[in-house]
Amino acid sequence: MKYGSVCSGVEAATLAWEPLGWKPAFFSEIDKFPSEVLRQRWPKVPNLGDFTQIRNEDYDGKIELLTGGTPCQSFSLAGLREGVDDERGNLCLEFGKLAFKTGVRWLLWENVPGVLSSNGGKDFAGFLSLLCGWEVEAPTEYIKQNGELVRRWKRSGIITPGPNGFGLAWRVLDVQYVRVDGYPKAVPQRRRRLFVVGHIGNWLRAAAVLFDRTCMSGNPAPERKIGKTHSRTYENRDAEVCNRPTEYACMTDGGFCSGMSRNFAPTLTCSCNRIIVLQNKGPAAGKLRYLLPVECERLMGFPDNYTQIEWRGKKIEDCPDGHRYKVCGNSQGVNVMRWLGQRIDIIDKLR
Repeated sequence: MKYGSVCSGVEAATLAWEPLGWKPAFFSEIDKFPSEVLRQRWPKVPNLGDFTQIRNEDYDGKIELLTGGTPCQSFSLAGLREGVDDERGNLCLEFGKLAFKTGVRWLLWENVPGVLSSNGGKDFAGFLSLLCGWEVEAPTEYIKQNGELVRRWKRSGIITPGPNGFGLAWRVLDVQYVRVDGYPKAVPQRRRRLFVVGHIGNWLRAAAVLFDRTCMSGNPAPERKIGKTHSRTYENRDAEVCNRPTEYACMTDGGFCSGMSRNFAPTLTCSCNRIIVLQNKGPAAGKLRYLLPVECERLMGFPDNYTQIEWRGKKIEDCPDGHRYKVCGNSQGVNVMRWLGQRIDIIDKLR
């Protein structure tokens, strides 16, 4: 499979799909630090910059799949919720336009679950309409006593294609439950993301990627037992890796969140250095510290020190932590992308 990647970040997709034998035709990233990570980690793959300006002649050969996680701030519950009226939110529509322009057979789009409720569900309806080729409305969930309709999207669904459109399926996945080759225990982070899979002219193939017997059986997602952690942690920057149980809490401007998990971290954000770790030492109070960049990498499924690069004349060991935290928090989970890639690969070979 030859693919193009937009809003590439540091390329969780390529990390996930390299074992499948898939080849990236191009990346598209405009931020300087992740662009430099791409240049140093994947020097043979061109970075085309602003994906709204990509033309077919800008890269070598036809691609079969387009993937991308367009900016989520305009859809996030933590943001201003301006949806597609925000320039960043509007990039989801530009993604759809590029999918048609490149003539791909498959598409894979990722964003926060807040897309489903943005602008009363109208933003997601507009995105689906563009891709499938006919006007889609957000479904009616219920009617208030005053007669007002409340429209709301479910966490998963299917859309049939119009003429020359994409058949679509979407589903919210959480990285902590996605076990796949290379990630038999998933990753210990709460990270729910919406994935839209599309296949030109065929909703059955898109649905077959996202839905299987296990997920349709009604069985609950597996849970981790108290005291069992799958993350590796550090005592300090120079210590050896240890495997003691770890508790995570989230630090905000007002102090600590009230909730805390012993088994997995809260969702990493671009300021994920604000997540703190409480490392237990018997009955006494635990040692408090911030997550290290390498731990954030592990919580995303990256290889250790994947984001640690030579930067602006500085040696690798002097790479700024702030940039590393940001690209980890903005990235996709490698384990989820590998699972999706494997499913697409299987279904695509049934042609």
